[in-house]
Amino acid sequence: VQDLTEPHQPLTDLFSLAVQTLDDLQRRETDFAYQLVSAILLRFELRMLHLLGHGLGLTHCVGCDRSLIESNPGQAIDIESLSNRRTGKIFFSPSDTRLVCGECAHHIHGLIPFSLRAAEVLRRYQGDSPNDWRELSEWGYHPVFRDLVNRQWFELLGKKPRLLPAILQLVRKERQRKRTH
Repeated sequence: VQDLTEPHQPLTDLFSLAVQTLDDLQRRETDFAYQLVSAILLRFELRMLHLLGHGLGLTHCVGCDRSLIESNPGQAIDIESLSNRRTGKIFFSPSDTRLVCGECAHHIHGLIPFSLRAAEVLRRYQGDSPNDWRELSEWGYHPVFRDLVNRQWFELLGKKPRLLPAILQLVRKERQRKRTH
């Protein structure tokens, strides 16, 4: 955080996010509000990047600025109804940290095929609501999401964050635990 902010800058939303994250991290597995640590960290990182002006562009195409959200504003989106297939209709540009529509994809290199469901999951993790992401905890250790956040940090800082090895180890453990249960 100190690499992306000025000293003595009042960031009340970021402070509130940090307090909520610490509260979430101390919950026991038997607690009703328990979340996977990888999900808590993904929420914290995406939300923090957004609050600092470096969030992922998850609503419009970077090339033509066309809306890529399939619902009416304010209407709840049923995440299960969205396609999880990478159909070639949308992509993610790591260099621009924004989505790209299929029509503009021909002009941009280095794209990652993306699904509408993945874009919506990331929107909820990055969004204003303190609870929307909680129902999507199992997505917290998704390797593509982790890779996107890691790339964003590297792009901003010019180096890997010091905690990255510990975060990656934790994510691997949670993924392995999920496979054995």
